[in-house]
Amino acid sequence: MKIAIVGGTSTDTDPQTNYIQAFKTVYPKAIFEEIRFDYLVIEISKLQFEIYDWRTKTHLADYDFVIFRGKIRRNSELAYAVSRYLIYKKTPFFNDYSNYRPSSKLAQAISFFELGIPFIPTYYSINKTYLSEIGISRLEFPFIIKDNFGSHGDKNFIVKKSIELQKIITDNIQVKFLIQEFCPNDCDYRILILGDEKPLIIKRTAVIGSHLNNTSQGAVAELQSDLPEAVVNNAHKIASALNMTLAGVDVLQNSQTGEYYFLEVNSQPQLVSGAFIPEKLRRLGKLFKL
Repeated sequence: MKIAIVGGTSTDTDPQTNYIQAFKTVYPKAIFEEIRFDYLVIEISKLQFEIYDWRTKTHLADYDFVIFRGKIRRNSELAYAVSRYLIYKKTPFFNDYSNYRPSSKLAQAISFFELGIPFIPTYYSINKTYLSEIGISRLEFPFIIKDNFGSHGDKNFIVKKSIELQKIITDNIQVKFLIQEFCPNDCDYRILILGDEKPLIIKRTAVIGSHLNNTSQGAVAELQSDLPEAVVNNAHKIASALNMTLAGVDVLQNSQTGEYYFLEVNSQPQLVSGAFIPEKLRRLGKLFKL
């Protein structure tokens, strides 16, 4: 039996070998392997959800058992992701961190995957070297690199060549980035969910020279009468799954294929700022049954 001990990072001073030695006294026939959080790479798309050790290319689901041990709190989003992945793969493990959902873009990509909602393929690692190698070797230029915990378009970059990627990572060493394929588009849509009421849909078009459709980044906003029923239903579906009565769901339409992809869900969408404040407040009043 092969058992993975997952936790901590390679810079931690407390060695996981202590745990392995202790577990071996209890289960001497098992093969225990140490895997730190910064060894892991996450790939998630419509058709796959994989987490593997970049050094060996061994998938965590290939182990017979996985044990979380070591420093977890600093990388709780990874403990959450690994737990959701192991549940999906039906691989036994403990402890279970699947209920500790962080407010990250990675966690939302996992929710999109689990709900069967279309989204843009996403790659994540807290190891900047691994993340850079993924971008250069697996994706075509241009692609997107963004802060896993970012908002309002901050720390969100389009990468057109490898030297740009290295500079972005070097200049933002403390930021936990994820990488996504670039989806050609003319605009995006903010679907403002207010309970069961018909959502307010705002079309947002980036200014020339920017890939960001955020109004906080200067994008032009206009009201949209409607979107395809499946898109609106999926917006309600993801908000409901995340227990959000009020949410801003962002959707992008591929300008070449016409397909819609969900970007993220904002639990604190702009209400008293940004565009169309009176209409937002009017809809909010209906939510309160005023």
